[in-house]
Amino acid sequence: MAISITEVPEKVEEQVEEVAPAPITAPRLSDALRLGAAKFTQSFNGWGKQGAACAMSSAWGSMGYPVGPSVGAIARKYPEWGFLVESIDTRPLRKGICKRDCGEQDTLSDLIIHWNDIHKMSRERMADHLSGFGL
Repeated sequence: MAISITEVPEKVEEQVEEVAPAPITAPRLSDALRLGAAKFTQSFNGWGKQGAACAMSSAWGSMGYPVGPSVGAIARKYPEWGFLVESIDTRPLRKGICKRDCGEQDTLSDLIIHWNDIHKMSRERMADHLSGFGL
């Protein structure tokens, strides 16, 4: 049945189905690290420069956040990354990677920076390890 331009269906609102917006969730840290590894050359002992980024910078840089600020600044500005600076027990994450003389890291960001700068671990390996813990 054709409807002419002059005919307007009654109660158009009832014909439109309302759809709730999808919730926005932060990516898993392991996924962000993998994306960052593809986008940036890895740098060590600093946030990075000239297209290179450390593990932490490449993770949030891969999601479009600025590369370079401190982890604390990122966590304050982007609450979805707040877990990086919360105090956690990193011993389970260290198992099989860090030797006894490596010292203790209190936060997840400390541990990732440690892996990057001390162990020179690839971001892909970090991502594999973190993924095993659901991160």
